[in-house]
Amino acid sequence: DKLGILPHHFSSQEGHVKVTVTLLDHGAPVNARTHCQITPLHLAAENGHYEAASVLLDRGANVNASGEDKYTPLHLSSREGHEKVTLLLLNRGACIEAKLYNQRTPLHLAAQNGQETTARLLMDRGASIDARDNQGRTPLHITLFLGHKNVALTLLDRGAQVDARDDKQQTPLHLAVHFGRQEVALLLIDCGASVEALDYLKTTPVQLASDKGHKKLAVLLAERASARDAKRSGSTQRSPQTVDKLHDGNGSADVKEIQKAAQPPTTQQWNQDGAFVQVDCDATVKYLLDYMKKRKP
Repeated sequence: DKLGILPHHFSSQEGHVKVTVTLLDHGAPVNARTHCQITPLHLAAENGHYEAASVLLDRGANVNASGEDKYTPLHLSSREGHEKVTLLLLNRGACIEAKLYNQRTPLHLAAQNGQETTARLLMDRGASIDARDNQGRTPLHITLFLGHKNVALTLLDRGAQVDARDDKQQTPLHLAVHFGRQEVALLLIDCGASVEALDYLKTTPVQLASDKGHKKLAVLLAERASARDAKRSGSTQRSPQTVDKLHDGNGSADVKEIQKAAQPPTTQQWNQDGAFVQVDCDATVKYLLDYMKKRKP
């Protein structure tokens, strides 16, 4: 048609293996491209059609064909979570570090869409865990600001840098709190993320949470980090450093807002063995409020 789509593009997209074979037997070019540079293999991979993809590869389809925006079949199968097709493509020589127009790899796309099993497969086959896109963001950055906890855990378990910096010096925690992703933000704290990391605007994750209106999250971050650091040092003394970031004149939370956000009296904190322990939050919030009152002119 006028978009350059041939019959075997359609049959590959729908997984009609017999039709695809017949068309190929009658001379349909296996690497035919649409006006968007999409091949039949792109369409079979995107839609998870293992048998159709196998036939196309057996007939000489280019496993690393690059379409518009530099998408390869592996990018598409990884993005959609088609594990079996992804494995097929890798076994047939697909480039695991192929880059899109924005420098994202198949692992970036699996992480972006919360495809945990496919992400695990890609890492098993050697995908770079800390690959950078054109904004300097790793798969962990991408999956966290979208709130995909299970993929984040998988990446962290495989050694992803918890405080990796993008081009704006933002860590994964900065992105998680920017979008109010409370569950994954607290997960990062438990995995050692810094609440004192400064981005290009000299903003910490705690301050950013407050500035974006996530007051409760700001308090929870300060509390969780304080409990974590106290446990590591064997001390119950709370540090005022995170409070400085909540009250530094850059649109930060006031005492009433923090008091309103602070709830309930206790929050749950993972201990080193993975069991829940209760951390008293009352004393910490009181400490934060008292400290902030002393700073008021």
